[in-house]
Amino acid sequence: MNKLFDLESPIFKLLAKAVDIMIINVLFILGCIPIFTIGASLTALYKVTLKMVSKEDMYIVREFMLAFKTFIPV
Repeated sequence: MNKLFDLESPIFKLLAKAVDIMIINVLFILGCIPIFTIGASLTALYKVTLKMVSKEDMYIVREFMLAFKTFIPV
């Protein structure tokens, strides 16, 4: 029973990934509010998602904002 509530259990890992995906989606929607930043927001979403799939440790919001700033149209 102790393994069920352990932070390294599969249930908590699944919930952590689900919350990360929700956070990325909220950031994407907020980045798409001004119509001309859809491309930058989509590119940042893609970059962060690829890093999640490759299992790199990162801060989701910080990585999204850095990617968003590099691709924002000037």
